[in-house]
Amino acid sequence: MARYVQNLFSKCSLAILSRNEHHARDVLYSISILDQHAFSVENKVVGLVGTLTPMGRELRFLVMAANITRTLRMIGEKCITLANKSLLLTKHPPIGFYETLKKMIDTVDKMLADAVDNLINPSLSDAQMICEQDDRVDKMLDKVEKELKIVMEESPKLVSRAIELLTIFRLLEEIGDLCTEIIESSMYVAEGKYYHCANDTLEEVSENGSV
Repeated sequence: MARYVQNLFSKCSLAILSRNEHHARDVLYSISILDQHAFSVENKVVGLVGTLTPMGRELRFLVMAANITRTLRMIGEKCITLANKSLLLTKHPPIGFYETLKKMIDTVDKMLADAVDNLINPSLSDAQMICEQDDRVDKMLDKVEKELKIVMEESPKLVSRAIELLTIFRLLEEIGDLCTEIIESSMYVAEGKYYHCANDTLEEVSENGSV
């Protein structure tokens, strides 16, 4: 399921950057496949819990599987929204911000790939790097929000396109946040400890909720 979601994001990236309607429409038809993946995972978890007596890491993995599946599905849903926004923007001339958009997409793409890899081979140091990338994405969004606000103030006729573009940037930032949720879950599975990505640091959370 994680690899499938990665593929959806790759198609979204091509749809947005290349203004490619074919890739955008491919993503739009993916919701039923996402549901199938989620249903399959849930069934397997129920079956394993019902027939085995998992302990330790195996138990933690089964406990967190539903949370990881939910997070992956949310990323898939945001990809579908991105594809819709991409189709809207292809109907009008671009208003710039290509390099900024490419930089954010590349960063989020790496975050997603690293988060999925961390599910398979958990690494605290790799998880920390994903937190640092998330902080960079947040700063990119802050900067582009200010720049797009200026565009809207100076060119009222571009307001609708600027709003759609801003929505795309915000969706990318939200996917970045979801990537940090994946690593928080994977690190709990691996370490048996709770971690939270705050700003650019992955911090251990105590049982009372403090870091």
